[in-house]
Amino acid sequence: MHTEIEIAAPALRVWEMLTDFSRYPEWNPSLRSVAREPAVGERLVVQFSMGRGRTMAMRPRLLAVDAPRELR
Repeated sequence: MHTEIEIAAPALRVWEMLTDFSRYPEWNPSLRSVAREPAVGERLVVQFSMGRGRTMAMRPRLLAVDAPRELR
């Protein structure tokens, strides 16, 4: 999957927001939590809200962490 959006903010500020996993629920209400550290090879633990009290978990692996350019 590939998505792209232009954000009117300095790259470092965007990077800080994207890698502050504990604050994801503040700006993305469908994400209940994201755990682990932003490091290459790390498997995140992501909890999604599916509505009606249901949740779904994913464990994506980070393939690239290149501050402040790429988080994949």
